[in-house]
Amino acid sequence: MSQENVEIVRKAWEAAWSKPPDWAVLGALYHPDHVFESDYGGVNNTAYRGAAGFQAFLADQDETWDDWRHDLDRVIDAGAGAVFVEARLVAHGKHSAVGVEQAYGVVITVSEGKIVRTRAYAGLREALDAVGLSE
Repeated sequence: MSQENVEIVRKAWEAAWSKPPDWAVLGALYHPDHVFESDYGGVNNTAYRGAAGFQAFLADQDETWDDWRHDLDRVIDAGAGAVFVEARLVAHGKHSAVGVEQAYGVVITVSEGKIVRTRAYAGLREALDAVGLSE
C-alpha cells in the first residue's frame, strides 16, 4: 500500500499544479472532505476544505504571487498512510515583484486510496519531524 500512496500523491501533485488544474483527476484522488492547511506561501494558518477550498487556495496564490509554481522534488512513504513531500515554491511577489524560491515540506495523509489531509510546513525539518523522519 505504501508505494500506492506515493503514486497517488505524485498523480495528485501533477494534477493540482498543472495550469489549469485537472479537476477530474483531483476529484478521483481527493476525499470530498479533504482538508489543506499551510504555514507558507502567503496563506499562513488557513484551512481549506474540499474542492471549493482548493479553488479558494489557488485564488489566494494568484492574489499573492505572479508567475508561481510548486515543484515536486522528493516523495517518501512515511508509513501509517502518511507521505512526505519535499517541494519548492518558485514565484514573484505580485506587489513587490521580488523573486522567491522556497523549499518547504508537506505531509499528505492517504486513507482507503483517497487523500484526506494535506499539511504544508514552511520548512523541511518541521514536516520531517511531523512524520518521525530525520535527514
